[in-house]
Amino acid sequence: MNGRVVNFETSLYHFTNKDAAIEHILSMNRLRFSRLTDSHDPYEYKRPNMLAQNRDEIYNFVQNNSKIICFSKKSENKHVSHSRMWSQYASGHSGVCLVFNRDAIQEAMAEQFNDCKWFMDDVKYKDIPYKSRSFCFGDRSPNKAAEFNVAEFVERHHQDFFFLKNEDYRDEREVRLLLLDKDNSVRYLDITNSLDAVVLGDACHTAYYNIFKQYCRDKSIFLYKVDYRGGEHHITKHNVD
Repeated sequence: MNGRVVNFETSLYHFTNKDAAIEHILSMNRLRFSRLTDSHDPYEYKRPNMLAQNRDEIYNFVQNNSKIICFSKKSENKHVSHSRMWSQYASGHSGVCLVFNRDAIQEAMAEQFNDCKWFMDDVKYKDIPYKSRSFCFGDRSPNKAAEFNVAEFVERHHQDFFFLKNEDYRDEREVRLLLLDKDNSVRYLDITNSLDAVVLGDACHTAYYNIFKQYCRDKSIFLYKVDYRGGEHHITKHNVD
């Protein structure tokens, strides 16, 4: 497998449905950056109640020029065996989990987006009141000034805007990739050198096996299958030759 080794302890996981995996990700070897408006968390997709005088400008930049890709990481003894992640993001265990090398993703970002600011970090969780995001800034909120630079402000407070979520989401163990873009065009991350394996869900129909097997063979990456039996998840490696 061209020297590839899958380390489930340190890998990053992207759970998705099989159609998205086949038609939009694997066929193009890329992941699409999303906007916060695509989030399922009202803390992120709703307009924040900021005290900053430049709040409209800040809000527009955060929603239109800031893009994210979400992964999860190992949680206690769970990695690709995380049932709730399969249920919520991979069509009730019928989808797939894409396994990525974290270092390789960062290398790809540095190469592909050297003209943009980007960050990769673990999401932190806190009991946040949805009615306000003003707590993020306190007396750091910008004053109305002719020289106010919204991009610099969002970059300076990127942890508050993009790497903080409500406590309810803690078990997702999210790792987030953030791109602060110069415009609002759609962006993609090439995953040719960072995808290490494809894991099929417990309920993934056998009709799709050959599609994923062919892809893994062509890309020299690993193929696994999760099976739930005896009250436990069992991960089996499949031969793609």
